[in-house]
Amino acid sequence: MSRLTVLLVLLSVGLSGCGDAEGVVDTWTLDKARLKSIYRTRLDADLPAMSPEEREAAEQRLTARFERIDTGDLDLTVSADGTWRTAVTRPSGEEHTTGGTWRQLGEVFEFRPTTMDGKPIPEVPSDAELLRLRLEGDTLVGVPDAKGNDPMYYFRRK
Repeated sequence: MSRLTVLLVLLSVGLSGCGDAEGVVDTWTLDKARLKSIYRTRLDADLPAMSPEEREAAEQRLTARFERIDTGDLDLTVSADGTWRTAVTRPSGEEHTTGGTWRQLGEVFEFRPTTMDGKPIPEVPSDAELLRLRLEGDTLVGVPDAKGNDPMYYFRRK
């Protein structure tokens, strides 16, 4: 067996475990517990450098954020035909939907919005503004953008 054949076999075996499109097709919901844990951990790391007044204000902001997370819902439905839809229920009970197309680029799933509340989006976001997620086990995780900003999306199967 030539070295090239061995390399191709190893590559195909190694890449077969990368996130696959069939694994992402499902209905997902925002993983509220994980999201709240990450916010709590980040704040706890910053608290020692804060004054008592800053700490109190930060804790109040975190409490308000947790209330919004707990009283709202975000579901993502990814379909095998290359489309997706989110349903966001705000704490007020108001629901908004966004839909579009998705594609797989290596281990990353890229979501391009085309409609909002059933109407076409007048200006489709640039590639740099698209939502990118990757499959980690049974969780869809947001991929940081080119500037390193963490989108803080964590979805679990519904």
